Amino acid sequence: MVWASRCIGLAFRDNHAILMRDSHEIRATSMPRTPIGPEAMTPAKRKQEQRIRDRTAIMEKPDTEWTERQCLLVLQGRYGDALQRGAWEQLGRLRGWDS
Repeated sequence: MVWASRCIGLAFRDNHAILMRDSHEIRATSMPRTPIGPEAMTPAKRKQEQRIRDRTAIMEKPDTEWTERQCLLVLQGRYGDALQRGAWEQLGRLRGWDS
C-alpha cells in the first residue's frame, strides 16, 4: 500500500480499505474475506460443497419443490428419465408454461 506523509485516516467502503490523505483517496485495497472454519476453503472446495448440497436437495425433496436451478441441474445431469421428466414438468410450472 502506498503510504502518504500526511495520512488523515483509514476509511472503509464496500469491504475495501481506503487510505485518506487531505480528504483525497490514495488507493483502495480489497480486505481479505475471513474464513468460516478454522482455515479458508479453496474455490474448488466451495464448489464441491455446493454440488453436494444441490445433489442432496434433489434427492430429498419431491420434484414439485425443486427450484429452477435444481430442475436445470437434473436436466443436464445423469439422474434418469423419471427425475428428468419431473424436472421438466416443474420447470414448466415455474416458468408458467403449463396450461
